[in-house]
Amino acid sequence: MTIVEKLNEISKQLPERFLLELLDFAEFLKQKVYVDAKPINLGAKIHLRFKDLYMDELFIPPRQQVRNPPNFS
Repeated sequence: MTIVEKLNEISKQLPERFLLELLDFAEFLKQKVYVDAKPINLGAKIHLRFKDLYMDELFIPPRQQVRNPPNFS
């Protein structure tokens, strides 16, 4: 019996709520494999993560406190 056949048999015995979890996990694994299969560098990952962020729309509050480095003398 192949793995696909085993999964099919198990899925026939599971209640609906567990089938939803199984589907969610399978989609997670599918996404993980897709991401792992594509070689991508860190700069490209950061660029993709923040591609829709515009600095003009980003509110950065002013610094409230000036910090002085410790004196080790």
